[in-house]
Amino acid sequence: MKKILFITTFVVFIFIPISVSANVIINEIMYDLEEGSDSGREWVEIFNNSDILVDLTDWKLYENETNHGLAIIQGNIILPKNEHAIIADN
Repeated sequence: MKKILFITTFVVFIFIPISVSANVIINEIMYDLEEGSDSGREWVEIFNNSDILVDLTDWKLYENETNHGLAIIQGNIILPKNEHAIIADN
């Protein structure tokens, strides 16, 4: 009986995925303009390169000893599969 339980448990862990992870790529960054002030004009574009939705609710950007949360101005906090999002100061 113990051998059957062990084999069943082993098969379950081998053939059933334990977790799913998203693949979000930073594909564009504007961080320093060649001319003029870039204050408030920086942005990052991300791309969800996976087959699942990505919830950005708990995402933070770390800058100058501060974690900045995201405030949605347009769109949705859920990034659909194969879609882009822009994260900007203003």
